[in-house]
Amino acid sequence: MLHYHAMQIQSLILMHFSQLVNETLSADPNGRIVVPCGTCSIVDYTDGSTIDLPNGLNIVGRLHFPTSTNVRITTTNIYVQGLFDLPSPLDTNNELTIHLYGTNEYWFTPYDGS
Repeated sequence: MLHYHAMQIQSLILMHFSQLVNETLSADPNGRIVVPCGTCSIVDYTDGSTIDLPNGLNIVGRLHFPTSTNVRITTTNIYVQGLFDLPSPLDTNNELTIHLYGTNEYWFTPYDGS
């Protein structure tokens, strides 16, 4: 079990991905999940859950998938402007599945650092 909490380390904020998803979607069920610049979001789903992100995922900071990750992410789009970090094979019997759905075209404004 991961024991990361939202905290600041050398100007980098660590945050559970589940916390980011829950906070965003509880504030706006149609919100886009954004991993902000200066944030490392640790994917903490380990039970094979399916996570639906109806308006996409924008990674400006770092999205880190530890070896314990076991999740299916369904979404309409993913923008990677930062780091999509899957550094090593996942633990035995664990999977990361990303399912993109829909036919809409999406545009975005790149992060400008300000």
